[in-house]
Amino acid sequence: MDIVAAAAAGDVATVTAYLERGGDPDVRADRGWTPLIAAARNGHARMVDLLLAHGASPDLPNHNGTTPLMFAKTHAFGSGDLGIMERLVAAGADVNRRDNAGLTILHYTETRAEKLVNFLRDLDAVR
Repeated sequence: MDIVAAAAAGDVATVTAYLERGGDPDVRADRGWTPLIAAARNGHARMVDLLLAHGASPDLPNHNGTTPLMFAKTHAFGSGDLGIMERLVAAGADVNRRDNAGLTILHYTETRAEKLVNFLRDLDAVR
């Protein structure tokens, strides 16, 4: 199994075996995705911990400049769980890092929230 796919699936056993054999925790797959990006995007906190413990860079972006923290935002937005974002920040992720489009995680979060709020307001939703 591809190690990035294993991280995306939360397959701790496969990723642990890979890392214990000396595998690179920052190996890149298509589009520059790393195991940490895949784990953060899919909400696998245990995998994030494992990868960080083995030296994965909390700021290594994909080819678009999107960092693990930016992908963790997607999971947090859907689940309300900030745990992975907190882990990445504690490991040194830069909350002000910009992607290749010049946008930060705050830009993306505000834009997504604004779209949702406006959608609901257009429906006359109330609090």
